[in-house]
Amino acid sequence: MYREGDDQQLLEGLNATENSFRLFKNTFGWTSYKYKAVTNRNREAGRLGIENFEENIDKVMLFCPEINSIELNDNGKILTINRGDVINLSDECQKIEFHINNNDISQKKIFLYNKVEEFNEKLTERFNRERNIRIHCAIELDKFNNNINNSFSPSLFCSLPLVGSEDHELPFIINSPDFEPDSERQSIFLNNNIDKKKQEKYPILE
Repeated sequence: MYREGDDQQLLEGLNATENSFRLFKNTFGWTSYKYKAVTNRNREAGRLGIENFEENIDKVMLFCPEINSIELNDNGKILTINRGDVINLSDECQKIEFHINNNDISQKKIFLYNKVEEFNEKLTERFNRERNIRIHCAIELDKFNNNINNSFSPSLFCSLPLVGSEDHELPFIINSPDFEPDSERQSIFLNNNIDKKKQEKYPILE
């Protein structure tokens, strides 16, 4: 993928990306992407991306139960996370464990996780069909079941973390697929009289 340069260079990069597409009779079982890190900015973005991945992938796995395990190989430093025990405390509340091995250092993370899915009139009006609002809330616990408040960690997720939400020091983490972040995933719109669409995000946080 080519993401830098002036308009003409970006257009040429887009053509190069399209021309690199290949179809194979036999699949490889994996989807892979290659990025050319040719500038300091590229390399810095890659480093920050790896740091963000390490800091937030456990929460992403929490909100995406389809992901059972991950492995990150950072130039020989191996990070693995595996989904552990799931204890159902009620129909909507679970206690979920993740087993983490970071370069041969093992630890366990525990989350208390609650999900709500209920009919929402505003979403139904907007999409012109019956829609539920989906909200997931979680807190991290220590081995004594005390709440761990990570002020450096994002507190708002739309399946993936929303950039900058670590500035909001909430005692819990909120995820909603019904959040609509801006194109850079740096903000969500709450209550704004200018745009009705923006007003519909406010009830998720109410």
